[in-house]
Amino acid sequence: MHAEVSTNVFRETFQPVMVFDGEAHIDITADAVTIHATDEARAAWVDIHMPHSAFEFLQAGDTPASTALDVNGLLDVHDIPSVDTITMAIPTTNEVQITAKQLLYRTGTIREVNVPEIWLRTEPGTAVDITTSPAMLSKVIDLAVDMTDRVEFGTTSTERLAYIAGTGDTDDVRVDVPLSNTCEVPESRVEESYSLTYLDPIQQRIPADTPVRLQWGPGSPLRVEYPIAAGHATVTYTIRPNA
Repeated sequence: MHAEVSTNVFRETFQPVMVFDGEAHIDITADAVTIHATDEARAAWVDIHMPHSAFEFLQAGDTPASTALDVNGLLDVHDIPSVDTITMAIPTTNEVQITAKQLLYRTGTIREVNVPEIWLRTEPGTAVDITTSPAMLSKVIDLAVDMTDRVEFGTTSTERLAYIAGTGDTDDVRVDVPLSNTCEVPESRVEESYSLTYLDPIQQRIPADTPVRLQWGPGSPLRVEYPIAAGHATVTYTIRPNA
């Protein structure tokens, strides 16, 4: 693979991966690059889909390939100087090479992998679908971390409203958000809670000026989705309800 991408897009792409320790998996096809990372317990994970349009240049082989690299090896690379274009390559030496002007960063050796199906294909229930701002999500999470270890996502039974709430022993915080136009009003309240262990670092990495789509259902994972790279790429976090 050989790719060229702007510094801003590069940072937007790898910021979400920093939520997790361990390995990041990269799927490469002729049309897109998809990055996956998860926590060790596989209770939460992220998928970052970058089609051809997200790159200034992308050249990949005709045969799809999957590789893995150490997320911690990306930390120094993430702090590279701002330049117009960053070049990423996976040469025959089996290491991801990232070049910014005349500086060469090696993120470590890679190997062929089979991405665990459990990371990627568990879909949330479609009972609730809302779009909100990062500020609204952060408002609840920033206050909830001092009260509790979980945040509840739910709906009212009579109005086209969903809510995000944190409840402590003496205090609570809640915001109401309209349901998406395509989401039918559930016949009964739809409630599920998710761990702040994952929600807090996730919300800290969402760009302030981008819409956030939230989907969940009873007993189903929470999906947190937002665009990056000027809308050319998508970040999707998934958190299990029993995490």
